[in-house]
Amino acid sequence: MIQLPMLAHVASGGLPDHDNLMLLGPILLILLIGSIVVVSWLANRGVLGDPERAVGMDVTLAAVAAGMSFGAAAIHLAVVESHLEEGIIFAAFFLVTGWFQMLWPLVYFLRRSRSIALAGLLVNLGITGVWLLSRTVGVPFGPTPWVPEAIGLTDLFATALELGIVGLMLPVALPDRSDEPRRSMPVKDAVILGAFAVAAVTLLTSYALLLPAVGAE
Repeated sequence: MIQLPMLAHVASGGLPDHDNLMLLGPILLILLIGSIVVVSWLANRGVLGDPERAVGMDVTLAAVAAGMSFGAAAIHLAVVESHLEEGIIFAAFFLVTGWFQMLWPLVYFLRRSRSIALAGLLVNLGITGVWLLSRTVGVPFGPTPWVPEAIGLTDLFATALELGIVGLMLPVALPDRSDEPRRSMPVKDAVILGAFAVAAVTLLTSYALLLPAVGAE
């Protein structure tokens, strides 16, 4: 049976067992329910002001994308030291991408423009492309040129977050259509979505960073 290099490496490297993955489902559901309950309580207490007032979808997308970007940044910055032994270029790549993913959402929040959204989209798409190259045919330099690397849980989650950023920024980066009204949603729903996104990204990032260490003990 012929196997693609990428599939072979999935089978051999660093992914969690089925039980650990199945545990994430109920935890994410609890986080969603908790976000709804807490935000609803805050809305009833008047903390959110008028819970039905409209908030632009661009603000909501920015909040969710920021959470994803911080999660990907945490993963990249956490593995800088481990990639230093492969070469300074590898360590510098993770350091630069990590800091970009840490600073980009802050800049985007201050000025939500198409150009900044497009920058986040293209950089994260480029990082995903480098990851895909390294897991299929390998990179052309380093200790083992043109040798595909194994797919681990940490880099898989980071890539998923980066693809999420690309998907969220795509509608923002597309050319404006002046004949279409600005999309919005009730502030209560926006806060629920933002709170759940931040909690879920924090959980998945911690899971990706801590589980391999626990399994190695």
